[in-house]
Amino acid sequence: MSDLISNKYSRPFKRLLVGISVLIVIGVAVWRLWPCSPAGLPAIDLAHAEPAVRAAVEERINVVKKNPNSGVAWGELGIVLKNQTFVDEAQQCFARAEVLDPKDARWPHFQGVRLLQLDPPAALPKFQRAVELSKKETVGPRLRLAELLLQLGRFAEAKEQFRYLLNQYPKHPRASLGIARVELHAGELQNALDHSSAAVTHPLTRKSALMLSAEIHARQGNKSLAREEAAQSFNLPQEPNWPDHILKEGRKIGVGETFRWQQAQVVAGQNDPSATIALLEDLVADYPKSVSGIVLLGWTYMQHNKAKEAEECFKRALNVDPKNVNALVYLGMVRHAAQDRDGAMKRFREAIDVKPNSSIAYYNLAQCLKADGDLPGAIDALKKAVNCQPENAPAHAALGELLLADGQLDSAEFHLQEAVAVDSTQTAARKALVDLSIRRAKSAPLKNTNK
Repeated sequence: MSDLISNKYSRPFKRLLVGISVLIVIGVAVWRLWPCSPAGLPAIDLAHAEPAVRAAVEERINVVKKNPNSGVAWGELGIVLKNQTFVDEAQQCFARAEVLDPKDARWPHFQGVRLLQLDPPAALPKFQRAVELSKKETVGPRLRLAELLLQLGRFAEAKEQFRYLLNQYPKHPRASLGIARVELHAGELQNALDHSSAAVTHPLTRKSALMLSAEIHARQGNKSLAREEAAQSFNLPQEPNWPDHILKEGRKIGVGETFRWQQAQVVAGQNDPSATIALLEDLVADYPKSVSGIVLLGWTYMQHNKAKEAEECFKRALNVDPKNVNALVYLGMVRHAAQDRDGAMKRFREAIDVKPNSSIAYYNLAQCLKADGDLPGAIDALKKAVNCQPENAPAHAALGELLLADGQLDSAEFHLQEAVAVDSTQTAARKALVDLSIRRAKSAPLKNTNK
């Protein structure tokens, strides 16, 4: 009887066991192949990202899910996130990449660049590690390390790093500038001057080198040459960042409007108008409603004497966004340069209506009013400009000169001194202060020397 029962249930039972076994095998296979989220993967909000950006980020996330132990996969996800301004999420990825791929200098370097903005001392070990991994690199980690040591006041260590660079590349402009600052701190004025001269002729260091040279000549007592170099420096545009091949390679992994606009800004800072215009024209063609791209393209045209093209860009930007303050101000500047002061003032006033604390709009409005002979109106506009932005040295200088012309000597002196205090290279303000002193001396009553 027991044998009958056993035979009766043995076959279904065996089938059940086989079925369960198959399900277990399939479950294990699916679990292994399913792209689950690895530990440490940051939460990334792509809800408002444009489709190209979302696709690029999701593609890199999937690569990480399939290769959770790949430092390169994590690092390249970090690069894409950094290029799309997900900077905190990118740092998490770079940190994970450094753990998984400890011999690649890129991952500590990227972390160091970000920490440099947030917490410079924390960036130091990252750049030190990057230098250890890329000992021959001159334009990236080692230069970053040397300049950070200088910033932190560790002058002997900074000098050692700058000398290493100069031994490889004599008269390297950026390294020469760095070691000149070290020598100046040590009081070695002639050595500092010798090193700074190697940086004066390079376009990426000329402005800083002239400022440093002016300080050195001032300390040596050569005030005239110091003023001349300071004035030259003031008239130069801001220097772009020194080339960094690790960051440059990283910029190749990027898509989207914001990324491309940032790239154009980088190229614009290198004073390469043809390359900048080409990038921006492509950007505007792909993103015809990109107001930031259109305005930057117009500004680039304006800076290189292409007034007609610039004006078309600013009008196009205003068609997309009628309240864009930059487009209004720049269009006003173009009209003022074309002697259309009424058209210019209209645009400046529109900008002020949109942004009542726009110092640049008030400043440019004042220039139009002054050209129209409206001295009280120009003075009033400049007062508003400095109220909106107390550190606006050109506005203080212009206001001081107008107040001087209007006979308001005390107020003129105050604003001229403010201009010089904010920007020591304001040569016109310095000259006006001298003129003011002479004027007061001439109007002072003669002392009665008779006893």
